[in-house]
Amino acid sequence: MAEGKGIYSIFQSDIDLLTLFLGFTISSAIVFYVSNNKINLEKLVGIGISFIAIGALILTFLFFIIPLFFNNNFLFPKNHNSLFHHIYLLITFCVVMSITVLSSVFQGKSQFKVLNFITIFNSIINLIVYGILFYLKEFKNYNISINFILIVTASVHTLNLTLWLLFYKKYINIVPRFNFSYESEIKPLFIFITIGHIAHMVNFLTYKMDFWIVEHYNGSKELGYYSQAVGFSQMFWSITNPIIIVLTPYLTSKTNENAIESFKFFSRVNFTLIFILVLIAFSICGFIFPLYGQEFEHSVIPFRILSLSIIMSCITKIFAVYIYANNKIVYNLIAASVAFVTTLAADLILIPRYGMMGASIATTISYTTLTAMVSYFLFFKMKVDHKNLFFLKTSDYSAIFNRLKTSLVQSKNEK
Repeated sequence: MAEGKGIYSIFQSDIDLLTLFLGFTISSAIVFYVSNNKINLEKLVGIGISFIAIGALILTFLFFIIPLFFNNNFLFPKNHNSLFHHIYLLITFCVVMSITVLSSVFQGKSQFKVLNFITIFNSIINLIVYGILFYLKEFKNYNISINFILIVTASVHTLNLTLWLLFYKKYINIVPRFNFSYESEIKPLFIFITIGHIAHMVNFLTYKMDFWIVEHYNGSKELGYYSQAVGFSQMFWSITNPIIIVLTPYLTSKTNENAIESFKFFSRVNFTLIFILVLIAFSICGFIFPLYGQEFEHSVIPFRILSLSIIMSCITKIFAVYIYANNKIVYNLIAASVAFVTTLAADLILIPRYGMMGASIATTISYTTLTAMVSYFLFFKMKVDHKNLFFLKTSDYSAIFNRLKTSLVQSKNEK
């Protein structure tokens, strides 16, 4: 079971890598330019579709080129390099990229009701589908292969895309345009995404390269234990990411005069929630991981080591959004580059000796370094006051209560 989890983690990391590398961070550019209306929305959607098509062609080309120069295809786990796996990566890449483009349009338009609905819907579907698979595997002793899991994953992504398309038809309903102006549209967009793309690539490698290194030195089984700890850690991003979705277009808009106060408020909300929940998870994870199977007791210590990195990563995500919204993406690039070098050195030193424990320590060092760098640029280069960025103030609780009360009243009136 742990070995299968490791193989599945490699495929998931491949999709993340391919959508980031071949997607050229187009989603960030779409959010930015939809928010400030500098590029026509029809053309932005057309640019997004063009990027998907170009990425699919490049990926198909790579499938033919990589075997000519490498004995082992680094995109695929051992014994999982058939035509089926090639098709899976290609189809899933196109579907996930399409979802990314569509969700970016809604984020840029501040259509948060749609974003929240689809997020909740996907969570429920994932819980039902993968809960059933877990039940069949653990209690009915069904032999569920990796290939079947990949088919299920691709199907869930396709259902997700279908839902996005329905909402796009209902709320956006524009026809993409492909007659782009180089000077006023393509050139500024490419200038924007180039630095951002490099920063995101470096960031991704910082987060994910330990998977490949653990698998190389310790095999798929230990990677399965480690990826379970990492996956549980990343669940906390489900708190930070919605905050980012709301905050990004708000900070990007030129008309917003209270950006800094909003940024500080959401930073306090994020940090307080994450800090409390991480403490709780640290205490009870010894009971949680065995629920996935008794062998996943091995994931407990790596998760506890990763606990600090969870807090650091959630701080970084919020700080990086403010830097991005103020078009200082080069700061994020520098911070990500320093963290990447630190992570690479730590991974190569610690993983061969200590396996997944070393990977957990290296990841914690990486996130701490990244947070320190981003904080330096935020506080000293952009002159943002570091006060009131972390724990909620007494007045915040009243503000939150009033906002919730207002939202409930509005919901009732709409009904």
